[in-house]
Amino acid sequence: MNKQKVIFILLNEFADWEGAYIATSLNTGVKPGSPIKYTVKTLSVNKEPVTSIGGFKVLPDYGINELPEDYADIEDSYQFYTNGFSPK
Repeated sequence: MNKQKVIFILLNEFADWEGAYIATSLNTGVKPGSPIKYTVKTLSVNKEPVTSIGGFKVLPDYGINELPEDYADIEDSYQFYTNGFSPK
């Protein structure tokens, strides 16, 4: 099965807890025992490390100019809380 990419946008001082629960579910199957259809990737302005409010340093998978065309959804804090997860 070809997994679809869900891309989380990370900016400096991002809230590291906001995407943690949905990212875990996407990487392990939305329900226990269900097929794993998605893989989580990260995007930022460039591929330099981004630091969260909690001090985690994350190396993004993509810079803004490298956004792949074959993604399922892009998540950021605003979209996550207003629209929820909505695959293309």
